[in-house]
Amino acid sequence: MSLEKKLVTIVSVIIIATIGSLNIFSIHFIKLRYEEMLYQSMSSSSYLITYLLNSHLDTVVQFTDVLRSDSTIQRHLDIIHQDLDYHLESSYEKIYKVQQTCYQQYRKPYLTYSAIINPRFTTYTYGYGYEKLSTDMIEEINHAARKAKGAPVWFSRYVDNSYLFLARQIRKIEHMELYDMGTLAIAIDMDVLLDEITKESRDFQNIYWIFSQDDQIIYSSPKLERTVLPELRGISGKYGIISAEGHFYFALRGRLEGPDWEYFQLIPYDAMESYQKILVFAYLAVFLLGLILTIFLIHLSIRKLTAHIGVLCQKMASFHGDNTDIIQVPYDYSQRKDEIGLMHQYFDSMAQKVNTLITNDYKLNLEMKTMQLKSLEAQINPHFLYNTLDSINWRAKASGNEEISIMVEALGTLLRSSLSQKSSLVPLKEEMELVRRYLAIQKIRYEERLVYSFEINGAVPEKSGTDLAWNPCESPDSWMDGVLDSELAEVMLPPFSIQPFVENAIKYGLERFPDQCSVIIAVSREPDNTLYIMVKNDGSQFEANLLEKLEQSKQNAQGLGIGLLNINQRIKLLFGTEYGLTLYNKDGFAVAAIHIPITFEKG
Repeated sequence: MSLEKKLVTIVSVIIIATIGSLNIFSIHFIKLRYEEMLYQSMSSSSYLITYLLNSHLDTVVQFTDVLRSDSTIQRHLDIIHQDLDYHLESSYEKIYKVQQTCYQQYRKPYLTYSAIINPRFTTYTYGYGYEKLSTDMIEEINHAARKAKGAPVWFSRYVDNSYLFLARQIRKIEHMELYDMGTLAIAIDMDVLLDEITKESRDFQNIYWIFSQDDQIIYSSPKLERTVLPELRGISGKYGIISAEGHFYFALRGRLEGPDWEYFQLIPYDAMESYQKILVFAYLAVFLLGLILTIFLIHLSIRKLTAHIGVLCQKMASFHGDNTDIIQVPYDYSQRKDEIGLMHQYFDSMAQKVNTLITNDYKLNLEMKTMQLKSLEAQINPHFLYNTLDSINWRAKASGNEEISIMVEALGTLLRSSLSQKSSLVPLKEEMELVRRYLAIQKIRYEERLVYSFEINGAVPEKSGTDLAWNPCESPDSWMDGVLDSELAEVMLPPFSIQPFVENAIKYGLERFPDQCSVIIAVSREPDNTLYIMVKNDGSQFEANLLEKLEQSKQNAQGLGIGLLNINQRIKLLFGTEYGLTLYNKDGFAVAAIHIPITFEKG
C-alpha cells in the first residue's frame, strides 16, 4: 500500500472513530436526557394520581370499618352465628337496611356493590352495576379474608371478568371475643375509579396503569395486554422503555403506599420511537456526506504532500548501480525550507558526494575489493549455509512452493540446533519444536503413508486441531499449541532426547514396510511429579530386553543403539539412576518412554 493510501486510511479511521464515538455519545446522552425529562413530567402526574387513588381506597377501607362494626350488623350476625333459625328473615332485613344506608352515605360511581356473606345468606347493595358472587368466588373471598384475620385484603382472582374486591372478615367486637361471623366484600370498578381521577386533565387521558402485588396483577388498563407485565419486570430503575405486543411504551415504576401495591404508569412511545429513528437516520446521512467530503479534501491535501515524496523516490530509484546521474525534475527544491525541501536537498548533496567518492576511491580500489570478496565467498561455514538455506526458503515462498519452504526451514532449524546447542538442559517446548520440524520434512516425504498425533495427559490438545490427516503445508505450527499453552512447556530435559526416537519410529515403521505408519508422541504428567515422554509407532517391535543387551554388550551398539545408550546415560547422570529410558511393546505399538523428574531449572 502506498504512503498516500496509508495516510488517508489512518486519518479516515481516526476521524470516523473520534467523531463517530462523539456522535453516538451525543445521541445517547440526548435520548437519556429526554427520557429523564419525560420521567420528571410523568412523576408529577403520577404523584397526584396515586395520592388521589390512595385517598379513594382509604375511603373504601373506612366504609368497611363503619359497616362491619355497626351494632345492628354485629348483633344479627351473632344471632345467625348462634343458629337461631326463627330470626333468619328478620336478620336478613335488618342487615340489608343498614348495609344499604351505609352504602348511600359512601356512594361513589366506582363502588359497584357491597356484599355481606354469612353461612346462611348473602346480602347485596345495589349500585351502578350488579353481578352476584358465584359459589366459587364466595369460597375464595372467605378464605382470603380469614387468612388476613380482619385486615383489608385486595382480592384480584376474578379481575379479568368481574371487579376488584376488598374483602374483610367480620369479627365479634363485644367483649373482644373476635370470632368469625362473616365476610364483607366491596366490589370496585377500577376503570371507573381511574377515569374519575384522571378526567379533570387531558394530560392523563393517554396514561395506562398496571397495579400488581406479589407478581400478581391487581389491575391492568383494558388497552394493555397482560403479557406486558414480564417486560415491565425487566426495568431496573425508576423508568424505562419496553416493547410489548408490537408497541413501545415509556414506563414509570413506583409503589402505592396504602395497599402496598407496585404500580407501572405507561404512555405510548411508538410515535416518539419512530421520530427518534428518523432523526438518527437523517443525522447519519448528513454525517456520512460530511465524512465523505472531509476524506476527499484530506485525500487532495495528502496527495500534494506525497507527490513530492514520490519524486524523491524516483531520484533514489534512478541513482543505483552504474548510473550515478541525478534525474532532473520540474520543481526547484533548493528554495524550500520545510521537511520536503530539506530531504531533496540532503539527497542531492549526498548524491554529489557519492559521485566524488566513486571517482576518487571506488574505481581505484575496485580490483582489490573484488579479490577480497571472492576470497570471503569461498569460505563456506555454518553461517553461510544458514544464509543459503534462508535464501532458498524465501525463494520457495516467493514461488509459492510451500513444501520446499517447509523442508528448508525445518532443515535449517535442525542444523542450527545441532551446531549451537551448549546447554545440558533445554525446555520441552524447544525439543518439541525440533520434533515438529523433523516431522514436517518426513510428512512431505511420505505424505499419506505417515500419520501422527500428539497427546498431553492422554488427550489431544484442544488448540492443536491435529488429526491423522494433518497437512504441514496447510498448518505447520497448529499442532504445537497444546504444548506451548500447557504448564509442561518449560519442563527441562536433555537436548535431542526425543527426535532420535521419532526417527527410529519412522525408519522401522515405514521404510521397512510399504503400509501406513502411525506415530504417537505422548506427554504424561504422573502424580509423583514426574514426566513420561513416549514415542509410539506401529509396524515394528522392539527386541526383548534390547536396552539391557546393549548395556551389557551382548548386542553390538551401532547407529540407533549408540543413541539409545547415550540418551539413557545422560538422563541418569543428570537426574539420578531411578530415571532413564524404557523400551517395550504394547497394543501393537513399539514404545520408547523417557522418564524424568519435572524441573524448571536450566542446566
